[in-house]
Amino acid sequence: MSKRKTIKIEDLKNEINEMILNTADEYQKERRGMAAVLETFLHKTGNYVGFTFLTSGEMSKSSLGKSVGQYIDNYGNWVVDDDSRRKYF
Repeated sequence: MSKRKTIKIEDLKNEINEMILNTADEYQKERRGMAAVLETFLHKTGNYVGFTFLTSGEMSKSSLGKSVGQYIDNYGNWVVDDDSRRKYF
């Protein structure tokens, strides 16, 4: 019988944050799925402290994606462009 393996929630969060940042724009459903799983485990372990939408500055570091989670429009209002572009704290 193999030994039980565990992972750290922090490692899972960091991995999913990287995946959300670096997936191509057409994978919105997949990013939403990853976010849902991560939020479930963060809540169950008492580690949920929120998220923020990725900005154009953060998305400039993406290897594949170009869509921005949020931006400020010409009137100074925050606009959510792609709600699957998130970063969890």
